Amino acid sequence: MSQEGTILHNWLPPTCGQVTGIPAGEISPGETIGLNTTLTVLADRLISNSDVYSDIMSGMLPVRTYTKISGRVSVLKIFKHHMVSYSSCDISLNVVNRTIDNSKCTYKTKL
Repeated sequence: MSQEGTILHNWLPPTCGQVTGIPAGEISPGETIGLNTTLTVLADRLISNSDVYSDIMSGMLPVRTYTKISGRVSVLKIFKHHMVSYSSCDISLNVVNRTIDNSKCTYKTKL
């Protein structure tokens, strides 16, 4: 990655949290790197939405994450090309058990 990435957390339409400052770095082909990040929750947006209370009382909180990471890829160590990777996940959080009940993710890469 040649620049920092960002992750947005949405509760239905509004953004209610974000992770910024995902560090730039290099990832080898087929490699997975774990990162420790901090989620900033925008509590005023959650509190101002009356549906959050009813979702929590029902025991399930739907959350959507959206991730965009830009960078450059090197092909055969000769050609360098700009690339953007996107992912979007719909997650159902069980607030009673504090577990993830369901998640569905889609991924997309643009060169």
